[in-house]
Amino acid sequence: MMRNYLWVATLLISSTALFGQYEYEKWGRIPEEDLRMTLYPQDSAAKALILQDHGEIEASISGGKIVVTLKTHRRIKIFDETALEEGNIVIFYLSDRRSVKFSDLDVQVIKPNGEKLKVKSDNIFTEQLTKRWSAKKIFIPDLQKGCIIEYKYMLTSEDYFSLYDWYFQHDLPVRWSELRVTFPQIFNYTYLLRTPKEFDIRTTETDGGGNVVGQNARLHYGISHLPALKDEPFMTTIDDHRAHIGFQLNTIALPYEPIEYVMNTWHDTAKKLETIESFGYQYLKQGRFDKLWDAFTAAGHAKAPAEELPEKALRFVSSQIKWSESYGLFSDDDIDKVYEKKTGNSAALNLAVVALLRKAGLDARPALVSTRENGEMYPQYPFIDQFNSVLAYVRQGESGIFIDATDPFHNINEVSTAHQHGMAWVVDSKQPQWVDYFPGEHAETWFGDFNLAEDGSLNGTFVLKLTGHLATLWRHKLHGSNPANVLKGYFEDNFAEITIDSINLKNTDNFLQPLEVRFKCNITEAFPVVNDLAYINPIFYYPITENPFKSIKRDFPVSFPWPVHANYVIAFNLPENYVLEEAPAGIRLLLPDNGGSMMYSCSKVNNSNRIQLVMKTVVSQLEFSPPAYPTLRHFFELVAEKAQSPIVIKKAQ
Repeated sequence: MMRNYLWVATLLISSTALFGQYEYEKWGRIPEEDLRMTLYPQDSAAKALILQDHGEIEASISGGKIVVTLKTHRRIKIFDETALEEGNIVIFYLSDRRSVKFSDLDVQVIKPNGEKLKVKSDNIFTEQLTKRWSAKKIFIPDLQKGCIIEYKYMLTSEDYFSLYDWYFQHDLPVRWSELRVTFPQIFNYTYLLRTPKEFDIRTTETDGGGNVVGQNARLHYGISHLPALKDEPFMTTIDDHRAHIGFQLNTIALPYEPIEYVMNTWHDTAKKLETIESFGYQYLKQGRFDKLWDAFTAAGHAKAPAEELPEKALRFVSSQIKWSESYGLFSDDDIDKVYEKKTGNSAALNLAVVALLRKAGLDARPALVSTRENGEMYPQYPFIDQFNSVLAYVRQGESGIFIDATDPFHNINEVSTAHQHGMAWVVDSKQPQWVDYFPGEHAETWFGDFNLAEDGSLNGTFVLKLTGHLATLWRHKLHGSNPANVLKGYFEDNFAEITIDSINLKNTDNFLQPLEVRFKCNITEAFPVVNDLAYINPIFYYPITENPFKSIKRDFPVSFPWPVHANYVIAFNLPENYVLEEAPAGIRLLLPDNGGSMMYSCSKVNNSNRIQLVMKTVVSQLEFSPPAYPTLRHFFELVAEKAQSPIVIKKAQ
């Protein structure tokens, strides 16, 4: 399995292991064999290769301040002209860290003959991406096959609590990556280490015993021949799967002083959050949401029965405040100001829900989450840095419900795909808790009854029923749109001429009930007739018509944000004077451990000219490990195959 986590309580007592050595090549010193290299033996198909990736993290005390630096030195070999895009280098860095500074950037290209060309400053740009993130962008002109790109830079900050993360693995194969870390021995760091294999170098050294100011601890990690990582369907952020090390300060032990514990408990973290103005004050303090509450009361919602209040708050907030499409742990502004501006981030909207429900007497709390793009969460790790968004959570006895007001079409206990990460941490200084979240029913069912004509046309009736997040997606599509155009979009890839009318929509505004769409359709060229034979695929739309899993092997888990539940049930009459010549064979499939199933059947009804087809696919398991991947891939291959299987009809003699 790709992800191998090693939790170590303290760096200063971690074990030492030495498996091998690779000599780091300093700036500009290029071995002749690297200049001549034309392919990477461990991956002969690689278009480019990271020859070496060298990092040095140092935390030091200077002028009464603690300064943390990260020096990075990387070399990339270009094997193929299709990899010349590696000359467009983007270095992302957190620009909101305390006193952050990007410096000492140097970039050069080494040609196969050893000639070195320095990249000029005219080809280097800085871009402020968000409030938190900036990017240094480098464009290398006239890059050629066989060249080596070499660059280095330094990041400096005063944030010694989390140091810098180091990723050993990238989207190119890595021949060698190493990290050296130096920090004062009075600091004790906890770290998270993820690696697909043993390190070649893993050492820990200290200047001496005891907590003595001026003495340092030194770490060295090195690993060779890491494969390239690439995005695959149904995965969280790829950073969750890279070989990686991260650091968090645990304790500070000054001489003759009590040990200072920096890594708090979840209780301490909750207490701190409740005293932050842009978080806890927004729902715990009077005066932060008075205008919102007055409007909620004026709309008649405040005195609704307790069981109706969560939906009332969700509908009110999501209709009055538009999500700004940004995530955050802290509100953009005071809740009342957000209400007046009519827009806010995820924290603002869901803290507003919490505020209203608490004022109305319910036990509502914020629940912190990490979006799927932000990365995994670790219940063992009591730091808020791992989170980047907020949901509302309402306790109801031993259980509870989640509310996500970032989408006005959400239902109770429905969160966005980005927020769908399996669990959330409820902020409560008296009772903080991790709560699992599993999405409910998420299904689409197509019912059809139609007639086929001898000229190849079709006319009939469809009924579509949708629940869960699929209903939300359809409500979005139907809102403010012509329903006929929305429905045509599902058929236009297969049929050029289609007419849809007699559309009836049910429960478009009643989110507690399944959405129902009824319509009649006429397709003038539904199937061709050649030599008295016709090939017809009666499944006009199905969510799985192509296997999303192309790779034969996968080194990290499949992570579905939602369960799959697709039903297709139709009956149709054959053209007059036509008979069923051939129908696809029926099949039943089961995934191991009741993870999913598929059923397909196609047959005549009571020996008549009426055909019934039923196809049902369910994938209830959300996570599949790498060993289970081949079975899952084969399952989807068979589902896609059946969804495209035609029936053959023949004109009777």
